[in-house]
Amino acid sequence: MSAGSTPKRNVALVLLWAVVLLMGWLVAVQLALIAFAHQGEWQWPGVYQAEVVEVFKDTSNAFTRDVYVTIDGELQTITLPKPDAARLQPHDTIRVLDNFYATPLRPAQFIFTPGRVLGEYPEILLLLALLAIQLVRRSRWGLIPDPPPVPEADKKVFRDTFHQRAQRHGENPSTKDPDALE
Repeated sequence: MSAGSTPKRNVALVLLWAVVLLMGWLVAVQLALIAFAHQGEWQWPGVYQAEVVEVFKDTSNAFTRDVYVTIDGELQTITLPKPDAARLQPHDTIRVLDNFYATPLRPAQFIFTPGRVLGEYPEILLLLALLAIQLVRRSRWGLIPDPPPVPEADKKVFRDTFHQRAQRHGENPSTKDPDALE
């Protein structure tokens, strides 16, 4: 942050760096969870629409519930977090987000919401925040404007040597006292 910046520019940069740190922390936590988690399976993330047929009430699993849905006319079972599954009723239409890494404790799917996307894939917001920081730093937004340039006609530039300068600032011969001794 330069000395010529305004408070709104500084606040914007501080907030963007806070977002970068938060998203970096989420990425680090996700990597730690994957490193120390039980064996799971990797899958390519995807988003699709499904219609709920039935929510399976499994009391043995503390974290997830199986939900029977129809996707493109086929009956399939998806695993959702317990709070997401509790809100569902038969014949609800939902958008499903596949998780990139599923374990017995971690659901394989989520209900698609913007908050869930940012929570599961913080890299998206991390890259956007870094791009915004670059744009704010490169732009002139929030900087104190430069003083207006001095017009060329008002500038007087002297390009003379030592002797010419001395003559210019020396005595004028017309004002010399004629009675003075030389």
